[in-house]
Amino acid sequence: NFSQIGVPQAWSWGQGQGVTVAVIDTGIAWQSADGRPAVEDLEDSRIVPGYDFVNDNNLALDDNSHGTHVAGTIAQSTHNGLGLTGIAHKAKLMPVKVLSGDGSGSILDVADGIRFAADHGANIINMSLGSSFDSRIIHNAVRYANKRGVLVVCAAGNEGSFEPSYPAAYPEAISVSAVNNQGLLAFYSNRGDTIDIAAPGGELSRDMSQEDMWASGICQNTLNPFDPSEQGYYTFQGTSMASPHVAGVAALLAGQGVNNPKMMRKILSKTAQGMTKKLLSKTGQNVSHRENARKINGYGAGVVDAEEACRYAVLYLGLLRLVAALVMIWVFFELLKNKYSVIYLTFASLVAVFSSCGLFFMPLICPTYCIDLGPWMYGVTAWDMFIFGASGHGNLLFYSALIPCLLLWAVDKFKFSDLTKMLVCGIGLGFVSNFVSENFIHGVNLAIVPSSLRSIWLIANSVVIMLFIFKSLDKPEDEVMGND
Repeated sequence: NFSQIGVPQAWSWGQGQGVTVAVIDTGIAWQSADGRPAVEDLEDSRIVPGYDFVNDNNLALDDNSHGTHVAGTIAQSTHNGLGLTGIAHKAKLMPVKVLSGDGSGSILDVADGIRFAADHGANIINMSLGSSFDSRIIHNAVRYANKRGVLVVCAAGNEGSFEPSYPAAYPEAISVSAVNNQGLLAFYSNRGDTIDIAAPGGELSRDMSQEDMWASGICQNTLNPFDPSEQGYYTFQGTSMASPHVAGVAALLAGQGVNNPKMMRKILSKTAQGMTKKLLSKTGQNVSHRENARKINGYGAGVVDAEEACRYAVLYLGLLRLVAALVMIWVFFELLKNKYSVIYLTFASLVAVFSSCGLFFMPLICPTYCIDLGPWMYGVTAWDMFIFGASGHGNLLFYSALIPCLLLWAVDKFKFSDLTKMLVCGIGLGFVSNFVSENFIHGVNLAIVPSSLRSIWLIANSVVIMLFIFKSLDKPEDEVMGND
């Protein structure tokens, strides 16, 4: 199922570093308690504090098997020589238990779980749960999470009907239907115009692989559903299994600096495998109206594609920042070509390009997940992810004029060399380029700054940086560098 949506290839672009995914479910068996074991293949996974709203404690341990199975798809320990893999295996898991051992839960616990995850650093929320009843309390909680910059991913339901399932049907959430290993909508999956995207959910009723049922379902390390005192590898089916595939891919995007729910939704939709068009074209039906296509087959935008989503995110963002950097460099050259030598200006320009978009193109040259470039793959404004984690991306320390202006002030104050001054000016241009491109991308949620003021904030800080740069480089005509 991971190969079906290009997960191994997506690891060339990232593995969800620094991202926190909240699993709002029956809990996660990450620790042994009350005769129930910790599952072996979560041993190396990163678990952050969560909460158990059923039993009122901080452990949020699974007593069912469902939540652990879901968590495994998102971030099962990987490259440990044991068991299976997770999509965003470098992400952190936040267990939030709102369902009891029999799989049931209250509206208030689910709503509290959503708010808890949003308030405690989750970037993505996965909810493989649902009901046919609309709830204002849960809807308000989903809205709250969305406003906090948290993407909410939900299972579309297993009734095989066109009736909406909640919270998946809320417009602020992503509703995920299920396909089998041939990419066809699973018989049990809900469909209709509330579906946003599809993902592998398994189909155990028939052996699609003509080999064994393991390949027909979604297998993960979890508790024995019939005896929670045992752990092993179990194959499930359902939109509950499809939803964490999308949550995992979203975590890969968040690890690449895309933490705005609207931008994540756009990328997931734009890069999805277009099953809608393919299937309808075979039957000769009109595919010009997208909403009709969604209603007919329940794929939404199509089947999620991890590789294409990650490639699009990195290259799209990187190229836009590169274009912005080239524009700023042109302005820089035009205004200073009579005061500084081409060598110095070229040096500043190269620094500007690197500080704006980093080595974003490297996975195209060396596509292997074994090479981790870390912050060098990204522009300087994304380095806050490696300091504060993905939930801290958009920190105003990096999305303001503070850092470049302090550096420019320091090189003037302490009389650093002209080459050092050009280095710092290049870094400043990189910041400006990122601020300019971010006005078009809207890929990052800025801390504190309201969305209505983000453009004003970014433009104002860009102007301040440019004023500092030209003030720092202002020098009389008879002191032109490189003329001696």
